[in-house]
Amino acid sequence: MPSTPLRLLQRPLSRFNREVRDGYANRASVPLRRQLAAWRRGFYANHSLMYDFDRFGFDAYVSDLQRATKVEPLNDPVQRNLLNDKLVSFLFLRSIGAPTPEVYGYTNGERTVFLAEQDERGGIERLLETKRKLVLKPRGASGGDRFCLLEQHGDTTSVNGQPGGEVRGCLQGSVVISEFIEQHEYARDVYPRATNTLRLLTLRDSDSGEPFVGTAIHRFGTERSKPVDNTRKGGLPARVEVQTGVLGPLAAMPGYYAPGHVRVQWHDVHPDTGVRVKGMKVPYWAEIVNEIRRVMLSMEGLRCVGWDVAVTRDGFTIIEGNNRPDVIMQVFRPFLVEERIRRFFQDNGVVTATT
Repeated sequence: MPSTPLRLLQRPLSRFNREVRDGYANRASVPLRRQLAAWRRGFYANHSLMYDFDRFGFDAYVSDLQRATKVEPLNDPVQRNLLNDKLVSFLFLRSIGAPTPEVYGYTNGERTVFLAEQDERGGIERLLETKRKLVLKPRGASGGDRFCLLEQHGDTTSVNGQPGGEVRGCLQGSVVISEFIEQHEYARDVYPRATNTLRLLTLRDSDSGEPFVGTAIHRFGTERSKPVDNTRKGGLPARVEVQTGVLGPLAAMPGYYAPGHVRVQWHDVHPDTGVRVKGMKVPYWAEIVNEIRRVMLSMEGLRCVGWDVAVTRDGFTIIEGNNRPDVIMQVFRPFLVEERIRRFFQDNGVVTATT
């Protein structure tokens, strides 16, 4: 095993190696000179294919470096733990009456603990027989990593759609066991093999202290990303008009969904199902925005949170909040061209006033 100093270097060295390979592979689409300029400004190489630097310039965007080093510290360290631990998040959200998926139990990799009355001798297999579907995911991970969807069909157990999958492998490490959310039919029609979620970037106004939704997207799963909808797994996001809840076109991201080294590809309809997304209105949108603002008001010390929400048949549920939300949603519009968002990031030291 590498020594501690070497372990600390592994991640940045791996990132550097990937950036060099991406830069060389992208050279036909984006000149190396432009990629070097993006690197110097703190952007990943492949974001030269995603962002419109020619139109807006580098200074209109929150960079990947700024996101990595300055966004998470915007939130109070103690309050950050509320969001970083999915079990704690559930307990807090339930305590303030916010809709959130039921957590049935958790495991540390050795023993499963059930929160409600449950025959532990039957274990997760007995619970799955009762609920038919369960979601397992790490207490602290993000981006759809190590996500497991367990389904029981008669005597057959499926893991992420694969019959006969090994359930015990999903219980390794620190994992929460939670309810499977049945999504609203509009989202299921667009893509049925993933739970398709909203991401609302919620900020605290610099002057009033009131939370507001700065921007939002709706992610849809694909045959590449299933059973999750995450963009970095190959899901397709669409921008949500914050005032109306109306969706724009889907963005196929180079390196994530779009093949090869190409620019972002735009789709009015989902390429796997043929269902039109552009112009669709999200049900319960006003109620979702109001509830997210209410939840933020109860979490003094949190200034910047990316909330994941699933629309259900008769409402919505808050899946989780993220302390360091991805800035890749700027593919639709740079954050800093919006005055209220720019002022937030300036006042909190993420970008400078000259940026």
